[in-house]
Amino acid sequence: MAAKGVSILLVEDEPDVAEMLPSCLGQSGGLDPDVRCAATLAEALAAMRQDSPDVVLLDLMLPDSKGLQTLIDVRQAAGDIPVIVMTSVSDEQMALEALREGAEDYLFKSNLAAELLVRTVRYALERHRRRRAERRLDATTGEMKLARSIQQALYPQAVPLLPQCQMAGWAFPAESVGGDYFDFFPLTDGSQMIAIGDATGHGIGPALVMAQTRACLRALATSTRSLPDMLARANEVLSKGMLESLYITLLLVRLDPSGLMLEYTSAGHPPGYVFGTDGRIRQRLDSTCSPLGLADTQLNPDTQRVRLHHGDLLLLVTDGVPEAGIDHDRPFGTDGILRVVRGHVDASADQMVRILIQAVRTHCLPNAIGDDATAVAVRISRRAELTRRGGRHTPAVPHA
Repeated sequence: MAAKGVSILLVEDEPDVAEMLPSCLGQSGGLDPDVRCAATLAEALAAMRQDSPDVVLLDLMLPDSKGLQTLIDVRQAAGDIPVIVMTSVSDEQMALEALREGAEDYLFKSNLAAELLVRTVRYALERHRRRRAERRLDATTGEMKLARSIQQALYPQAVPLLPQCQMAGWAFPAESVGGDYFDFFPLTDGSQMIAIGDATGHGIGPALVMAQTRACLRALATSTRSLPDMLARANEVLSKGMLESLYITLLLVRLDPSGLMLEYTSAGHPPGYVFGTDGRIRQRLDSTCSPLGLADTQLNPDTQRVRLHHGDLLLLVTDGVPEAGIDHDRPFGTDGILRVVRGHVDASADQMVRILIQAVRTHCLPNAIGDDATAVAVRISRRAELTRRGGRHTPAVPHA
């Protein structure tokens, strides 16, 4: 496809060549060129300072500059603008040296046919655009890698060492970064908080929202003991400045492993599950109020308490797990979660999240998971395990 509206700086001191080239550039498919002319190096440098061209056609032999130094001076002023040098037929060695100095291409003045001239300019412009696109991609890739590293550092790097239970979590973003979140942190009464959340969408925007959510919850944990108060206050903070298209589902669990009890509240989050030792659901942790961040919504969160038993498995997921494959009319669904749990009733917490996420990925093949997928598991130790290990259990390290 022909380039249109190309700005060309022609640096040439021979009047016949300077007069011929603009008409040649408009022939053979044409470039619709806007050609400015300079007869000296000084004029060329001044023209580039005034308005950067798309490409420079440069005669190396000018009244005020000769040879490769002409190219060096122009390249320094041009930056990454492509420079095509023009030499006489006897200057082939000069042309090759010019390429080594960064010239995009070269032309012999004795062979300045219109078709060759247009093709050379177009190829130079195309290579230049490709390099710029590659640099932008490299820069974006680097930024996304940095963002991923930062987000990974926000996930728990180790789980708490608690009596009678083991814990693990795994976040699998659909892109380099995601809007899913999970966390473990202690509360002022000595119990353990487990949080799992999901900001709508995936990518940088939701990732920033979830980083804010993490900071907000950890700050509230130092002063707020009530789960409903924590959820309501988090909503007040997160709703300010929230885009209308964004909202957050969040499930908070206060775990007291010593007393085999949990308390939870859920802001529009998919249900969590407490499974018995046979892999059957003993309790669903359903939503107790609307999601966070919705405009003009006053939260009135409720809490529910659940008695735990030795050997129970607490499993929390984001919607990317049951909805995996939904774009191809094959959602993983609650049935998929149940199959994994019932097929691995003796799995540790760490094994369970690994197996579940891998099952989701396998289910979606040959396609990728379309949304962020996160799972958190807590395995209450069996009585026999407590006896063997003296009442304590070394927890698994979470993976993200």
